[in-house]
Amino acid sequence: MTLKVPVQWANQAEWNRKAAVAINSVSSDAYIPTLTNTTNIDASTAHECYWQQIGAIVHVFGRVDIDFTTVGLGSSLGVSLPVASNFTSNYDLAGTVVGLPSGYTQAAGALRADTANRRVLLELVAPVNTNTTYMFSFGYRVI
Repeated sequence: MTLKVPVQWANQAEWNRKAAVAINSVSSDAYIPTLTNTTNIDASTAHECYWQQIGAIVHVFGRVDIDFTTVGLGSSLGVSLPVASNFTSNYDLAGTVVGLPSGYTQAAGALRADTANRRVLLELVAPVNTNTTYMFSFGYRVI
């Protein structure tokens, strides 16, 4: 496949080579993550999640159900990655999670890298202690 580029781009062959590499390095799939109830969580359920990798960048979105132990306490849930990465900083991965417990206001939290366990750490304050569905999205670079 030959890609057309504007005339002002003098090196079309180089641009075509880089574009072909980018196009050929796209992959995507579904996975069901392994969950680890880390802090203030009685039970959790993973559902099918989806990911896409373009080069070294991975984007993931999906949902989990969480049963918290105690309302109002900080809580964390470990979530496995679809594509392994050797994180060196908590900020090598970033994302958000949001849920709407029945009859309550919206609950939101953050996702970050768990460098010690090479996974995602989903963190939020427990709004209720009943089973609630949470949707999340995060991205990271494969290191």
